[in-house]
Amino acid sequence: MGKLGGLELNYHSDLDIIFIYEEEGETRPILTTDSKRFRSLSNSEYFAKLAQRIITILTLVTREGSVYKIDTRLRPSGNQGPLVTSLAAFQRYHHESAQPWERQAMTKARVVCGATEFIDQLQRITSQLAFMRPVPVNLQGEIYRLRKRMEEESGRERDDRFNIKTGRGGMVDVEFITQYLQLLHAGRFESLRTQNTVDLLKSMAEKHILVQNDADLLINGYKFLRRLENKLRLLYDQSINELSAHNKGFRKAALSLGYTGRGDQVEREFLKEYQLVTEGIRELLEKYLNP
Repeated sequence: MGKLGGLELNYHSDLDIIFIYEEEGETRPILTTDSKRFRSLSNSEYFAKLAQRIITILTLVTREGSVYKIDTRLRPSGNQGPLVTSLAAFQRYHHESAQPWERQAMTKARVVCGATEFIDQLQRITSQLAFMRPVPVNLQGEIYRLRKRMEEESGRERDDRFNIKTGRGGMVDVEFITQYLQLLHAGRFESLRTQNTVDLLKSMAEKHILVQNDADLLINGYKFLRRLENKLRLLYDQSINELSAHNKGFRKAALSLGYTGRGDQVEREFLKEYQLVTEGIRELLEKYLNP
């Protein structure tokens, strides 16, 4: 069985996992097994039980906390689909039924566990599904509409409250620009078939897919927002992306990022840079994604 995962974990990140097994079949007893106690299971049943056990172990809460939070909704058909899927069914779903956003999500897919030959096979297949098929004519508009919907539904920003991930000019803006350009060009450039956002932006500048100034703005903005996110999550010890100008965390985050000054000068300088970064990122989202 293989598991897919990206390369950009930070503090309190969820793990988005898809469980895939090689082929249909059923379990067989080993020589030392008592045949009277053995009950054959289909591969789908066996690997579903194994996946559930993995999730239980990783999410078990102890005095030291838990290892990870697990999200399996990126699997074929989401929560309506089976927890595990055969490789053939996985391929069929992505060829016949997957939505554009699911192909976009596949740009982050990386095999993290499995038998060596199966890992190689699965990595080739996921790369082919994401990058080697023709790009839909309406892809740009679909990604742009999805981004705006995310901003409205999960960003929920006000004049004094910001969401550094899904809000205006947040990290998702950078990721959506990068993933759109990756889907357009990775079929021709193998070096773009990777999962790291900053590395991708650097490669895109080298190949003149992005002008250098735009790439630098996106890279620096993304690094700034990622550092801020990590500082907030360390301060609150939880998965958090919201920042309010009226709580102590705002000042603490600014101080932890190196801002100094008297009175409310720290907050003003930090807010000024935050707005400068996010507005610059949003301008590029409109430039590259607004059809």
